Amino acid sequence: MDEFLRRARALFWVTTSNKIVVEGLRKWDAKKPFAAAFKVMMGYAAIVQPSAKLGELPAQGAFLGNLMHGAKVTSRPFLLPIENINDLVHIYFSGTTGGGKSSASRALVEEALLREIGVVIFDLKKGEWTGLAEPAPQGSFKERWEMISREAVRRGFPIAVHREWNASAGQTLPAGCTVFDLGETLDTDKSHAFETIYNALDFIDRRMRYWSPRLTERVKLLVLFEDSHRLLEPEADRCLEKMRKIMADCRAYGICFVLLSTSLRLFSHRMASLRGLINTRLFFRASDEREWDYLESCTSPVWVEENKKLRTGEAIAVLKGFEPMKVFIRPPMSNLMPASSPKAMRSKLSELDPDEQRFVQTIITLRREGKRTSGLQIRKAGNFSGEKFYKIAASLKGKGLLLETKQGRATLYDIPERDP
Repeated sequence: MDEFLRRARALFWVTTSNKIVVEGLRKWDAKKPFAAAFKVMMGYAAIVQPSAKLGELPAQGAFLGNLMHGAKVTSRPFLLPIENINDLVHIYFSGTTGGGKSSASRALVEEALLREIGVVIFDLKKGEWTGLAEPAPQGSFKERWEMISREAVRRGFPIAVHREWNASAGQTLPAGCTVFDLGETLDTDKSHAFETIYNALDFIDRRMRYWSPRLTERVKLLVLFEDSHRLLEPEADRCLEKMRKIMADCRAYGICFVLLSTSLRLFSHRMASLRGLINTRLFFRASDEREWDYLESCTSPVWVEENKKLRTGEAIAVLKGFEPMKVFIRPPMSNLMPASSPKAMRSKLSELDPDEQRFVQTIITLRREGKRTSGLQIRKAGNFSGEKFYKIAASLKGKGLLLETKQGRATLYDIPERDP
């Protein structure tokens, strides 16, 4: 209260300006008497945080981007504490298509993998998460990293991709990241897709009981659902019940669930119990009243107005024990497009230097002529020296653009996409 009183005096009594800016976030075009000024200050208390509060942000955790001050991206990192289950519990990302949910969830998964936290992803969309295995295309990537004053980093992460699950057949979750690519299966055979989800969740339930017989504070596994509102379909009832059980016992398991959805209007009362278990929320730009009502219930009406002005890559973060904050999400290190899609391949090929492009074109030409794409043939047709050939081959392999196969004593080279 004393802090607001001090600011109200400083901003509305002393100033002689008719245009008053508060923390770069709000502007008034006329001076106000103190009573009205103080009322305005209290109304904007949710976004004009006292300076004493600024130090009370997460001091360590997953680097998801930077805090924003009005429309300006500051140098202060936004860190999400993902290693302690008491700090995190479960996470909800919401917003319209193109708002930045995919970038934020990808950044979260990357940070978890860098900390050796296991990740299981149920991709109920169209295979976007397979791109986690490939580095991000260059494009505007570097510019967005420069906006947060960080050096650009591009890299892929090892993943295992499944389209069905049968633990009784001896399947097991590997360490690292497992992606269940179920978008197409959901469109053709919903019952089979939801059976796969249930079997995987049941395996996680039983496995984590064995691994974590006692309460734990450490997050051991991140379970992410892309397009989680699809779990409201009648065929998914068993999946929802299993999720509720695991989410409620998260401290026994060390499991954190991450739910992504376009909007709460796609949810029903059946998901209310799941939302009640969530304590970390990132709201991207929304477009419907029900989502704004939910945001207001978590913050204040001021943040609803702020949400309507968000641009791509900006979000309102609501964390347990902290004031709401506006954040700018960092670009992901990995590819947001499906792995080795024609669009992704064209994007990656366009980034190559002239020698690398000539190397790839030589392979394409030899293949079209029906000739072997051995190292000797490529060197001869492309006029590469031995040293340059191996240097370029190593570079292309590191970018995921060159495959090697053994045929007798010869090594044949190929590119993943047949017609880039």
